[in-house]
Parts: sequence; structure tokens; C-alpha cells
Amino acid sequence: MENTPMVAAGYCRCGCGEKTRIADRSAPQIGIVKGQPNNFIFGHAARRSTTDDYKNTGRGKGVHVLTAEKTLGKPLPRGAVVHHINERKGDNSRGNHVICQNQGYHMLLHLRLRALRACGNPSWRKCGICQIWCTPRDMKKYPKVESYYHAACAAARQLQRWREKRSQAAERG
Repeated sequence: MENTPMVAAGYCRCGCGEKTRIADRSAPQIGIVKGQPNNFIFGHAARRSTTDDYKNTGRGKGVHVLTAEKTLGKPLPRGAVVHHINERKGDNSRGNHVICQNQGYHMLLHLRLRALRACGNPSWRKCGICQIWCTPRDMKKYPKVESYYHAACAAARQLQRWREKRSQAAERG
């Protein structure tokens, strides 16, 4: 048996490898469905942290990395990052991973997914001032940062700040 935790249905997701009971009632807020195996043995859920799926499996790698390497058929290249397609860190099933060349590319995937969900176009960006999605060619980019803004929004913000400074100076005056 491998060192990787058992995450299949019917096994405790804490990684202990023990079988779970069949739920006798539903509790949707914690993912329990009547007639289906529980995710955890009572008390074992506390063993799992939010980064549990990235914990060392005894080989110095997380479950997601081992699954991706098994699918790829060789170790991941140096600097590669595993992206979960459905964005659920706990779902390490085969076919749910994309191997990104580096962390920057991984973050770009998430940025494009946010844009696609918000406005239907993965190439659009959100104005950091008014929070409206727009094509990048109609916006300006902050230097050295992957963040965009409308020129009109920046001008309005600058004018507002100038007026606030002026009124504060007049009050002290």
C-alpha cells in the first residue's frame, strides 16, 4: 500500500486509511448525504488542516503532486506547480490537475478564470478603482504590477483627494 492518504469514497479523508460509516441522515452544510459514506470518521476531521492536501506524504511531496507525477509518468520539472481544474484542493482525482510551468503561470490561470466567471471574457481585467471589468486596451496598467485602471477613474480619484486635502487645510487654517 502506498504512503498516500486514502481519499476514495468510503475512506476517512484525514488520511488514516480507515473505512467510514454510511450516513444515516443528511447534513448538507458539512457535505454529509444520507446513504452515502461519510467523509471522516467522527473526530478525524479535526486532524485535517486547510493545507492537508499539500502535506508531506512521506516522500516529501503532496498528494496532488504524486497524482500529477503518476499521470505524467515522471517527476515534475523544477518550479512546476499543480493546478486543480475544479479549484478544490481536496480533489486529487486523475484528470483534475494541470501542470503549470511556474507559479506565475498558475496565478494567470486563476486571474483568467475569475475574469471568465465575472464577465464572460478571460482576457478582460477589473479596474482597481471602480471594480468594473473592461478590455485591457481601454485601460492603463500600474507599473510593475498586474493591475489595471481606467484613466477617468484615476483622474476622478486624484481630484477627490486634492479636494479633501484642500478642505482639511482650510479647516486647520
